Amino acid sequence: MNDVRCEIWNQDCIAGMGERLGPESVDLVVTSIPFEELFTYSGKPEDVGNNGSSLDIRAGRFALNMRFVVDAAFRVLKPGSNFCCHIQQLLAYKVQHGFMGRRDFRGAMIDVFGAGGFKYVGEVAIGKNPQAMAQKLKLHS
Repeated sequence: MNDVRCEIWNQDCIAGMGERLGPESVDLVVTSIPFEELFTYSGKPEDVGNNGSSLDIRAGRFALNMRFVVDAAFRVLKPGSNFCCHIQQLLAYKVQHGFMGRRDFRGAMIDVFGAGGFKYVGEVAIGKNPQAMAQKLKLHS
């Protein structure tokens, strides 16, 4: 049996990958990125999740800041390795986005990661009960 070693660092992922991980040293990444401004994890401007909600996700501040994450992750992943990323589609609000409905966060992130050198290979959908979600989030869409 192989020895398993695990280290946990409490620091920014971009700075941490740059300081602690060599090029092509990681076999697998499994993560859940912030969903634009859906959740706020800190008050820091460098927190990717604090970077604006826009109609065009690909051209907004969020995608611009995600490029730093993508570049850092691409540098440390071994060729042929996987970056598994949990995401969800985002809602559009009449007051904020000019219409009610959904915004294609999934497609935008596929484009952002693709521009950073990643190859899209597939997805797994996690089913949710739409009525329960609408009640929980007080949605009208």
